Amino acid sequence: MPPWLKVWWQELGAGAELYLGTVRQREEVIGIAPLLVREGKTSLIGSADVCDYLDFVVAPGKEEDFFGILLDD
Repeated sequence: MPPWLKVWWQELGAGAELYLGTVRQREEVIGIAPLLVREGKTSLIGSADVCDYLDFVVAPGKEEDFFGILLDD
């Protein structure tokens, strides 16, 4: 987890469950989904007030594969 998200999580993640999902294709990690679950709702880790970008981490050129696998699970 990037350092700024780690700090965000430590300060603002109370009461939430951390979910760092990895998406693999033939044993190769092609992406990471940094999510939190709070009160039955899932969202990206971070806040638009703190982070410029809230997104998944995906290998270049693997976006379609990543989301296809992520959304099938």
